[in-house]
This record gives sequence, C-alpha cells and structure tokens, in this order.
Amino acid sequence: RWETPEHPDPNGQQLDALRTLLQNMTNAMEVIETGNRASLPSLMRHGSLQAAEFLFRLVESPLMDVDDLSSSTMLQDHVAIWYDYLCLPQSPRNQEQEVEF
Repeated sequence: RWETPEHPDPNGQQLDALRTLLQNMTNAMEVIETGNRASLPSLMRHGSLQAAEFLFRLVESPLMDVDDLSSSTMLQDHVAIWYDYLCLPQSPRNQEQEVEF
C-alpha cells in the first residue's frame, strides 16, 4: 500500500519491515541448518511469526525438494521479492514505458 500518492514508503518503514522479515527468515534457516535454537528469534519480535509461517509454507510446498532444507541458499533459490515501486517504471514514464506499464 502506498503511503502517499507520490511515494509508497517515504519514511522507509515498509522497506524496514521487509528487511526485518528477510533477516528473520535467514535466522530461522540458520536454526534449521545448525540446530542451534539459542539463535532462534523470539516470536514476539516484529516479523518473526510471519517469517516462521512463510518458511513453514515454503518447506511444505510440493515444489520443495526436501534435500534443499539443509542448503544455505534455499531462500535465494526459492524466494523472490516483487516490489512494484522498484520493479515498474514510475512517473514520469516515456511512451514505451507507458505501454509496458
């Protein structure tokens, strides 16, 4: 959701939340790989529960190869981020960009 008509995230709050989610997912994957529960973030920490839910759904996906679970690149191999403000041309657009948009 755009915060203002000119910019989706003028104060960087949404980007910070996304960064936190990705960091929590990375931390959770390290726990899965190493078995070191001491490094597991508290579910009370912002974004931790969402990260756990996302990873659970990813691991349970029929497209996921169980052997990938121990891979340190699992997130890089199976997760993509689409952030429309960064991925789509914004105003002012040229005629070619307008057609694509």
